[in-house]
Amino acid sequence: MVGRAIESALVHNAEIVVVDDGSTDGSWDVISAYPVKAIRTENRGVSAARNTGIEAATGDYIRFLDSDDRILSALTPLPGEQIPVGEVANRNYGFPNIEGPIPGTALMGGTLSCWLALFPREALADGFDERLRLSEDYELAARLHSQGWQFVRVPGLVYDLNDHTGDRLSRDYSRDYYRAQLLAFETVASQITHQELLSAQRYAWIMGRDASRLRFREEADALFAFAGSARVGPLPLRLLYKVLHPFTAELVLEKVKAIRRPQL
Repeated sequence: MVGRAIESALVHNAEIVVVDDGSTDGSWDVISAYPVKAIRTENRGVSAARNTGIEAATGDYIRFLDSDDRILSALTPLPGEQIPVGEVANRNYGFPNIEGPIPGTALMGGTLSCWLALFPREALADGFDERLRLSEDYELAARLHSQGWQFVRVPGLVYDLNDHTGDRLSRDYSRDYYRAQLLAFETVASQITHQELLSAQRYAWIMGRDASRLRFREEADALFAFAGSARVGPLPLRLLYKVLHPFTAELVLEKVKAIRRPQL
């Protein structure tokens, strides 16, 4: 897959930096066969790998590409402190229902995947937060927004995302994901406006519900605590939250749905 990813970037006649983050599957041999700036490191996680790539790149603009995805088309730089954000071919990423500037409340209520954007080098001066091996995109977008950068949704498919659902179904990965997202929420909370914080809290509540359904009690409780009173859901469920702990309420709701679900 890494070869396919590299070939999708080569057609754009740009400097290509490939960081092998301690792979053990033969990826380095594949990477070494291409005319790219190849760097091999010990496994330190996606944020550290991207920071290594940023440091090695010499261009004025930077795009990111994961090893099993493809770049479909180029993004055109925008003037001033604007960052263009394109569309992904096969997933509901990148705020597809927004045209033009993406409001901070929308950024805080979802995740802007970094591979959909074209970043001016100066926007990445501080790089990714290397504490985060997951949810690093969320923290980066919030930080740049708070610094005055404006993400702008532009038309056009720019990225082809491979199906990662096999990885995301694993229990350990899911626990790590919710813990990382909580850390990202806590990191950005002091950097954003009150309305943006409310969006982040609603997003945290939704994620707390997801964690509850996976029986991740510790992670769910922490996300609900961050969300505070920003509860999201239909009215009957919000009423249930008033008499039951949110984690318990989600389990009750799940049992009710199972009883009402017709047997096949």
